[in-house]
Amino acid sequence: MEASRYEYSLTLFGHSKSYAIAALNGDERMPDWGWCQTKINDLGTVIEFRCMEPSKGPTCGTVFLQNDVTGQRNPERSVCRSDYSPYSGRFGADDIARVGVNLPFRDPAGLAHFPVDGPKLPQSRIIIRPYEPQDHSHARSSYRKLSSRIGKHGDQGSHRNYSGKHDQHVLVNAITGEVELLWLRR
Repeated sequence: MEASRYEYSLTLFGHSKSYAIAALNGDERMPDWGWCQTKINDLGTVIEFRCMEPSKGPTCGTVFLQNDVTGQRNPERSVCRSDYSPYSGRFGADDIARVGVNLPFRDPAGLAHFPVDGPKLPQSRIIIRPYEPQDHSHARSSYRKLSSRIGKHGDQGSHRNYSGKHDQHVLVNAITGEVELLWLRR
């Protein structure tokens, strides 16, 4: 039986500070995000949040609209780069990091409704929560599947339980010989 190899990579990101900018015609300079501006798009459906920074720029962050009077907020959007090395690695005339996200406040089809909508925008701000890598781990595992057939209850290998809603798989770690039983929900 052939062994399957898995590699796991996990990065833990931490949040330490927050920034805010006016939802309407905001114009601010923020550490690691650079010069940021906000404006409503031509259709009047989203706030366009854009930043430029002469460096590598932010690694990861969440951004959302929040009403200062009511505390209500719209669903957050995430902005993350897969390359979070400590330098940009870009050479040439343009070493400017550009980050942008559109934050919807009105659905033109009328299907979605947002807590912070058009009339509430003058009392609202965009909240920016940056996240930076704190720790990183990497692991490898090899597993050998004992059987890939679906059989009756009690058979060795893979089988379905009585309800038929789960598949059971028996895996053997090829390095340590440990047996694992996995229940996969269908």
